[in-house]
Amino acid sequence: MHEEKQTQAVETFMIRCDGPPAETLRSIKEGQANSTRINIKYRLRNAARMMLRASRDMLRGYDLENDQRLFRGHLMCEELGELLLAMSEFDEAETLDAIVDLDYVVRGTAIQLQLPFDKAFDLVHAANMKKTSGAFTDRGGKKGKPKGWKPADLQPLLEKRDNLFRAQL
Repeated sequence: MHEEKQTQAVETFMIRCDGPPAETLRSIKEGQANSTRINIKYRLRNAARMMLRASRDMLRGYDLENDQRLFRGHLMCEELGELLLAMSEFDEAETLDAIVDLDYVVRGTAIQLQLPFDKAFDLVHAANMKKTSGAFTDRGGKKGKPKGWKPADLQPLLEKRDNLFRAQL
């Protein structure tokens, strides 16, 4: 599934779980009282500070040549922190930029770690779509897993990747 189709797949899942995105956007721009916006801003800024602190702490005294996992984790924390800050300001242009940056780092991490991201996405998406039928909603508004739901089995993808690597040696 290509990136555009992946985006459509995620949108389908989100609509099933959360309702149309336009309704969510409208509620933020038009209907929220100032106290609600301040509360949202405060919570997002606190989360952003935690992510940015974690990003800095991750690399303190670390030699980047040892393992890319820590460096990639640092990049993801940093980008997520920037996204949360942009969202706290209700700045759509900066939010979009941060989302793209985060996606770029996540996909780059999959490439760096030689993980089959696109194929895994398809499997995880199929499993997520099964969550929406017969699912329940918890107090936080998140859709729960219906009885008998199973996560995507990604191990066969990794085994196939490993077999291809061995064949190349």
